[in-house]
Amino acid sequence: MADKVNELLDRFAALAKEEKQLSAEMDTAFKEYNDYCSSSEVDLNEKVEEIHKKMGKLDYYIDYAREHAQASELEEAPEAFETPDGTLESIRQTIKLDSHNDVNAETLYTKATGMKKFYEQKIEQTRQLIEGSKVQAKRQYDSDMASLNERKDKHDAEIKEYIASDAFKEFLKILSEDKSAFNSTGTANLSDRTCVSLGQRRMKLVVPMEIEQDLSMSSNGEYNSATHAIGAPVRVSVERGSVLYLDFDDKNGQYLMGGVQRLLLNLIRYYGSDISEMLFCEPQALSPDCLGAVSALAKGANSFIKVPGSAEDIDGAVMEFCGRAAAEPSAKKVSRVIVLHCFPEKYSFSVKDRILELCEKASERGVLVVLTHDNSTEETELEQKIRKNALSIRSRNGGFWIEQHRESFFWYSAPSELSEDVRRIYIDLRRRQAQPAPEVKAEPIEETPKPVEKVEKAEKREEPAPAPVREPTPAAKAEETPAPAPAPAPKPRTDWVSPAERAAKAKVPAGPTFTAKGKRVLPRVEIGRDMENMPKYIDISGSVSYVCGSIGEERRRLVDIMAARIISGTHPDDAELWVFDFVGDLKKYASTPAAHVKYLVCDNSSETILDITDAIVKEFDRRLNVFGEKGWKSIGSVPAQ
Repeated sequence: MADKVNELLDRFAALAKEEKQLSAEMDTAFKEYNDYCSSSEVDLNEKVEEIHKKMGKLDYYIDYAREHAQASELEEAPEAFETPDGTLESIRQTIKLDSHNDVNAETLYTKATGMKKFYEQKIEQTRQLIEGSKVQAKRQYDSDMASLNERKDKHDAEIKEYIASDAFKEFLKILSEDKSAFNSTGTANLSDRTCVSLGQRRMKLVVPMEIEQDLSMSSNGEYNSATHAIGAPVRVSVERGSVLYLDFDDKNGQYLMGGVQRLLLNLIRYYGSDISEMLFCEPQALSPDCLGAVSALAKGANSFIKVPGSAEDIDGAVMEFCGRAAAEPSAKKVSRVIVLHCFPEKYSFSVKDRILELCEKASERGVLVVLTHDNSTEETELEQKIRKNALSIRSRNGGFWIEQHRESFFWYSAPSELSEDVRRIYIDLRRRQAQPAPEVKAEPIEETPKPVEKVEKAEKREEPAPAPVREPTPAAKAEETPAPAPAPAPKPRTDWVSPAERAAKAKVPAGPTFTAKGKRVLPRVEIGRDMENMPKYIDISGSVSYVCGSIGEERRRLVDIMAARIISGTHPDDAELWVFDFVGDLKKYASTPAAHVKYLVCDNSSETILDITDAIVKEFDRRLNVFGEKGWKSIGSVPAQ
């Protein structure tokens, strides 16, 4: 398929080149003819003016002869003949100054008038000669134009034949399928599995005027009759690594990032199974949010795209990425993708050196390197080295153009959302399939765990300034008195971790630490700071707790902090979020990609509230009584909404 597209592009280029050549030759022929006519006219005027100057001296001789001869006896020369100017002057000098009937005056008059007629004939001869050359030039011009028009007619016939051919129709089909496959929310069966598309470049295709509109309609707008151009896919190979160097300015920076988002999404949608690592570095925001809808793939547990959160993290992540690419090359396919926004102006010298090395060996290591550059900064020697072996897309006046082809370029638009297939495979499934820590052995749970309430309260006393805790329920109070051990004695449980051990391992006050399934270690959530700027936490690993805040932004902030820390710091099977919001502030959790959200209701009708209350009581009782009111067991099923 790629070969067929290349053949069609070569055909486009040949037709455009022939059209350009014909147009240039026609312009040249007209210019040469026009220049010749202009120069001939100038030459004629110059020669006539020179002759008129000579004729001015003859008028002096004629007037002098009339003054010294009888007017009735003067005769003009019957025909033109040539008399040198020196001869005329000699005759004039022989005429006596006071004479009025000197014979020499008659001779001077005759010879001067003959010479004047000679000059008039010379002017006419010069004019005829030049006009004749112009006629000859016109004949040559007409002959050349006839030949060029014949070639133009043949060229137009070739264009019409090509447009009506199956090959051109196949190209339009490929172009339509390419746009549909890579510029939509869903997926498609790709006929060509060797590349991924970025967008389209605009190629010149000048067609006869009489078929412009018909071609625009028959191609469904792919041919633009106003610009005489047609699109052509711009693709990046996924069979070998390559480098993209992309410029942006203050007008099109967001548009560029939209194109990068679409590129990353297309790589994941169609070739995600081959990609082992994807790194996205944004040194200004230090957040995946600039990935738009694709940012969902860079958040939460076991994310597909890694996004460093600090400048130090960027340096370390890039070094590790380059090291793995060198140690585990994949020359036969693209297995790693790295995107560096604002390169090289926002990166350290060590990162620049490693990226230069990676770009030089990208094809050998199976790495797709995507670099963006703010063209408001001066181009460095490093950039020039990288662009030599990169697909360079420049920015100018808010638009993009491909440096190698000198043609305009249009990105495929940013994705508005993730398809369900991508969300299921690269978000939900990856979270559910997170690997447990090596020290944890997954064995059947047979032993009843020890009561949790007393130990959990001890944990709270160890933490600074805990949040207010609701009075334990009667069922929780009953747990404070351990019940007699059942007989026979159960088999010791090997994967259960005591609260004390859990507290010792979980003392990480700054930032959530993701735990594998079965660890059951929930993060501490910082909800504020005291007057001494010491952090205040809420324990969400024990009994039910309340967090109180004023109505409005403060309450929403506390809820958001808790939900975000739970989602990012725990496995979905170990921490459930049941969200009940009868005001509407928490509706955003309905679209959250986290698998933690098990139950979400934003309906404030009294009937719904009663149904929810009843369902919660039943579910809590069911979970509480699994071990005869001795403890809790992780149950995957939850009440349906």
